[in-house]
Amino acid sequence: MFKMADKKSLSLTVKKIGYIFYSILKSGKKPAYFVLWLKFLQVLHLPLDVVLFWIEKRKPNQQHLRYPLIIVVGIHRTGSTFVSQVLGEFLPFYTLGNYSSVFSKSSYYIHKWKRKTFLRWKKNRDGTHKSYYGISYGKYTIGDCYEVWDQWFGKDHYCFDKNILAGQETAMQQYFVNLEKAYKMPILTKNNRNYLAVTELKKIFPNSLFIITEREPKATIKSTLQASKDYFGNDYLWGIRTNYDFDKKEYNSIEHAACHQYIDLTNYLNQQLSKLDEKSYMRIPYESFCENPKIYLEELEHRLEHDFQLPKEHCLIAQLLYYQKRKFRTD
Repeated sequence: MFKMADKKSLSLTVKKIGYIFYSILKSGKKPAYFVLWLKFLQVLHLPLDVVLFWIEKRKPNQQHLRYPLIIVVGIHRTGSTFVSQVLGEFLPFYTLGNYSSVFSKSSYYIHKWKRKTFLRWKKNRDGTHKSYYGISYGKYTIGDCYEVWDQWFGKDHYCFDKNILAGQETAMQQYFVNLEKAYKMPILTKNNRNYLAVTELKKIFPNSLFIITEREPKATIKSTLQASKDYFGNDYLWGIRTNYDFDKKEYNSIEHAACHQYIDLTNYLNQQLSKLDEKSYMRIPYESFCENPKIYLEELEHRLEHDFQLPKEHCLIAQLLYYQKRKFRTD
């Protein structure tokens, strides 16, 4: 029999799904409808994904990445999706996103077969940055890709339990090693829940670089409140939180709760970063990045070459002049 807490959790989950589905349908946005199409493809290709996964399990293991793993993280609504999209355009990296979410378990053969298709897509992509709450529009575009990360982090997209990774380290390493071998290039990832697991991920991937997206607090909180309204009708506060006990009902208003949520997350990240070498992360202010992305692209290229000894051909800057005078809206 269900406990009362389990019933409340189930009721909240059903309510969330209902709100999300309704929000997608009423949005009228192509990227939103693409989310539904993506879910359909995941179900359709599940049998093939499982078969390939079991075949790949018979391959000899190799747990060390040749190249640095780039991990984009940020508090929700801080522009991490947009920043990762731009990085994915100019960096000759494989972008972990929609295609990987369709084949979330298999990490080698299906990607090796599609490598040339990915390279053609990357070369000819139109440079648009459409997305819908962390899911970018397009076959190979970068995104939260929870289908992949949930294999090791569990289904809770708002909190992170450090104990859940116990025993999962080797499987996680092998997944990214296989991807790297399949595409013969470094990997760029983005997932906001990973914001809560920076120190744990650094232990698993010592040669990783974290891109921390930051946004003006007032704009972040305002956007969080809008997302809460769009998705949950203000019954539930949108976004990640540092512990399972966080409850908006403990505060005077949802606005008050959102402010505390932002402060808690900022302090939690600073605690994590204090344990890392400064070369392990790079902060990108969203508003400044939109104003002049060239500055941050050049800094990133320098960091990859000098701090991570990444070969020149993987540091790019093929499209750097394209961004030299380009600006983006921050609203």
